[in-house]
Amino acid sequence: MVEKFKRYLLLLAGLLIMAFGVALMVQTKLGVSPISSLPYVFNLEFTWISLGNFTILWNLVLIAGQLLILRRKFQWFQLIQLPITLIFGVFVDGCKLLVSSWNLDHYWLQMLFLLLGCTVLALGVTLTVLAGVVMNSGEAFVAAIAGKTGWNFGTVKVGFDSSLVLLAILFSLLFFGRMEGVREGTILAALLSGFIVRLFTRVLKKPVERWETGTKS
Repeated sequence: MVEKFKRYLLLLAGLLIMAFGVALMVQTKLGVSPISSLPYVFNLEFTWISLGNFTILWNLVLIAGQLLILRRKFQWFQLIQLPITLIFGVFVDGCKLLVSSWNLDHYWLQMLFLLLGCTVLALGVTLTVLAGVVMNSGEAFVAAIAGKTGWNFGTVKVGFDSSLVLLAILFSLLFFGRMEGVREGTILAALLSGFIVRLFTRVLKKPVERWETGTKS
């Protein structure tokens, strides 16, 4: 019971850190990660709906997609993604409000905070994975496609992220007549996030396991 509590606590911490990473990237105005690019573009157009709410809606679409793909093979405990999605959306709006007054007027400062945002986001992702409770809806959607088709997970993930960026560009052109919300930050996040997550995983896996189980070695 204590170990399970610690896992959920780690999951919540990971979600909060992820949300802060997203907020940092948004504040730089240099683009966000592929999974957030579509909600971000919609938020730029429909500003009366918060980024957190668009994030929630997007994740609900991904959960519904899992149901459609897997049908009877869908594991119902995966519905825990629903409250996780709601919590993450609230965290995104809270963190975005927290950094909204930060002035990043110089490009070098924007780039610095963009890299910081990528790192923070990757740390949050690592913690949610190490928590071992449930995959986030984006990863679970990719896993559903990979499981249904037999394709390699990594290949599907690359195709999924690329499709999201293309959709974000398409809607950006439709809304604004130019590319908004998808910039160098989106490309950097796509290139760096996986590497940083693997690095954090190597460093944190054993300490996290010891903390969860209460062992010293």
